[in-house]
Amino acid sequence: DAWDLEIYHFQTRQEIDKATSVSLIQDHELQAKVQVKMHVGSTSLLTQNITLHVGSPRLDFETLVDWHESRKCLKVEFPMNVISEKASFEVQFGHVERPTHSNT
Repeated sequence: DAWDLEIYHFQTRQEIDKATSVSLIQDHELQAKVQVKMHVGSTSLLTQNITLHVGSPRLDFETLVDWHESRKCLKVEFPMNVISEKASFEVQFGHVERPTHSNT
């Protein structure tokens, strides 16, 4: 039952909004890197390195999770201002299209 998520899992979500530590780990003329550490649940730790390269419109996120939770899943969300009826999601052997709204 690893991916058998009930519809009410959206109501039981908990946001991680407090960083344990934030530090600048690289400040170079070609890139800067910030490391953010956050506690997740009761005993898990999430470490995220966020890199910005000179001349790039993209932020790179490298996320490491020391996971010790039971019967919980971890999900990341990025707020976006995109209007579309469908989105493509990567899965193990390709991709799948899903609606972007919940009133199906």
